[in-house]
Amino acid sequence: MRRTLLIAAREHKGYSQADMAKALKTALRTYVRWEHGEVTPQPHHRAALRDQIGVDDAELTRILAHIEDEEGLVDRRELLGAGFRIGVGAAMFATAPRRVGRSEIARVTDTAALITRWSREYGGGGMPPEIMDAHVRWAAGLLHTSVPTPLRGPLFSAVGYLCAFAGFSRFDAYDHRQARQLFAIAQQCAEEVGDWSLRARAHGMAARQAIWIGDPDTGLTHVELGLVRSDRITPTEVAALHTLRARALARLRRVEDAREATGAADTAFARRSPGDASPMAYYDEAQHRGDTGHALADLSRIGAPTDAAERLAYSVRHHPAGTERARVMSQVELADLRLSTGEPEAAVEAIEIALPGAAELRSARTRDLLQRVQRRAIAAPDGRAVTALRERLAAHFEAAA
Repeated sequence: MRRTLLIAAREHKGYSQADMAKALKTALRTYVRWEHGEVTPQPHHRAALRDQIGVDDAELTRILAHIEDEEGLVDRRELLGAGFRIGVGAAMFATAPRRVGRSEIARVTDTAALITRWSREYGGGGMPPEIMDAHVRWAAGLLHTSVPTPLRGPLFSAVGYLCAFAGFSRFDAYDHRQARQLFAIAQQCAEEVGDWSLRARAHGMAARQAIWIGDPDTGLTHVELGLVRSDRITPTEVAALHTLRARALARLRRVEDAREATGAADTAFARRSPGDASPMAYYDEAQHRGDTGHALADLSRIGAPTDAAERLAYSVRHHPAGTERARVMSQVELADLRLSTGEPEAAVEAIEIALPGAAELRSARTRDLLQRVQRRAIAAPDGRAVTALRERLAAHFEAAA
């Protein structure tokens, strides 16, 4: 059972379940039970919920009374349409076919792969947002058309992955609100058809965003939601989530917990198999070492001994073609780590390698990492290497202006 109108109202706000629970000052588990129709909010919670979603008492009563059987017919226009806030209206679904077949699902899957490829190679700003949005609108329109029962699961999964990848691209371009909305839709698609891998991936992306913008607690919540049924996802997916857990814990300065999470990530990654492939094929040894290196670098900067530098260096050397953003971000992280641990000469060497690739990227996250190195260089004691680093970064930002 599901309160689909409550879900749609939450998504209309651009909130995840964790966001809404936090705004209502209630436990995440309690809020999830409301959406599942298991319990009804108490009066004091109803008032807060009414204010959050912007309705009156009568409308809230209607929303809470609307409970649908998951096995029955779901009004997908209510379920997803209200939450998809990039201008989707009925007219925009005009080009959607009357009935969905395998060719339409393949088109959605191919589009998701294209967006991901562009984002990894050129950054989240590499593809014009209006083009990306048009593809997502078309795919979302398919959820409102007739689909044969055997294709329902593949369709929702394909649209969910497209929204997740588009959301990550928007996150990398610092369109955080739209990224959150797209992640929420991806999570809902996963819930709708029981796609545990998509669910883990969407929560992992939302966790990465939350950690990046300085909210590691919300990041941890998304990680835990992604790991709820770790027996139903692959070792690679488990490793990626534990790595994000390590990053959140490192941001919270929980040194031993972060080390433990890194160890859990390494253990899970060691259990991977060739069958772990798509859509986690990108998470290879280089990606794993780079992601864990980013987490451990935060510990190194507060004086805890780690092998962050070795992991980041391995990542830089072994990232394959087509993953320029990840390679550059690991290289810049390595430069920042070297500078923060009193190795300015090594920092200069690392930044010199990173800048040519960074100049070709349209990635707000990469720009932020470079600006962090620049701030650290400005604050560092004067010296030949530090001066060279300041000048090199100043020239880079001047050229990019």
